[in-house]
Amino acid sequence: GPRKGRGMSVPALSLAASSTAKVTLLDVKRSNQIQITLAKFRPASHEMVRVAVLRLDETLIKADLLPQLRECAPGPEELELLHKYLTGEEPSDRLQPAEQFLLEMAKVPR
Repeated sequence: GPRKGRGMSVPALSLAASSTAKVTLLDVKRSNQIQITLAKFRPASHEMVRVAVLRLDETLIKADLLPQLRECAPGPEELELLHKYLTGEEPSDRLQPAEQFLLEMAKVPR
């Protein structure tokens, strides 16, 4: 008879088929806002920015960039989206850079 599915949903199959495709969870405007702000910290990694925030390191994070960085903090809805994505056991490195940054910044206590 016809083969039954093997428990994978259609989206999971399409993701598996294009393993190099990046996953986008944010709307384009929000993603662009985060990318523009992140460009100001190059070549620092997302982790380096998070650590600089925790240490109040003014060598990496100048005072005039704090408001922009604050705007990039993940909101409750974004945290929920990221959590749902990760509980689906998808690797975080498949996320777009803006989503990866929110994931890193989610580790900063409010």
